[in-house]
Amino acid sequence: ALGLKQKALQATPHLVIISKSFYMRQMLPPLADWTALFLDRLLCDIITASELRSFLKSPTAFAGALAKKLRDSEGQFAMKVLNLAVTWLHSLVPHVLSRVHRVSYGLLT
Repeated sequence: ALGLKQKALQATPHLVIISKSFYMRQMLPPLADWTALFLDRLLCDIITASELRSFLKSPTAFAGALAKKLRDSEGQFAMKVLNLAVTWLHSLVPHVLSRVHRVSYGLLT
């Protein structure tokens, strides 16, 4: 409702992000928390839950310290998973949700 009031989201024909800054401020933190809940089972022995949440929300701020921690063989898998999650949260999800999908059936419309 907040995004619609601020005209940062569009509801028709489906949810569309109009403002990427709104996504980064309002939508990314809860999505990062949900992603951290999922990844915590995979990475519980390698990285703490609070480090995971912080990294997913702001990867550039924690990349150097986290890279030092993840240098071993288990850490390589963790880094691949974290990089994939960051790419999804910071690039792919906002890109996909910012596209308007309109279907046209030619003569039927």
